[in-house]
Parts: sequence; C-alpha cells; structure tokens
Amino acid sequence: MRTQLLALDLADELHLVLAPLLVGEAGAPAFLGPAPYPGGPAARMKLREARPIDDVVLLRYAPKVRS
Repeated sequence: MRTQLLALDLADELHLVLAPLLVGEAGAPAFLGPAPYPGGPAARMKLREARPIDDVVLLRYAPKVRS
C-alpha cells in the first residue's frame, strides 16, 4: 500500500524516524517492497523538517513539484 500511495501521488507527506537500533528480521519486508521507486529517480522528496526527539530523529518529507 505504501508504494501504491506514492505511485498514485496520493501521499502529500512522508514521515521517517531514524533510530539508533535495527528492528526486524532478515526476511522482513522493505519499506517500498520489491518494486521500482514510484515515479522513477526523478520523483525526489523535499525535506520539510528534521526534529530530534530524545535519541531519534523525525524526518518529514514532501514530494517535490515535478516540472
């Protein structure tokens, strides 16, 4: 579903949290799954905010306007 929302331009913001530990197993699904990045390499994201919260960082991204 994550990949589908991005591919259909239905996501207006993406939140990522960077944490100082790894969670998951070797076979755990990747964020975008086994598919090409929606929109191809030209579909870049723009950083809106980087906010430290204790020992993690919240990153907020928005899709860049395509020209």
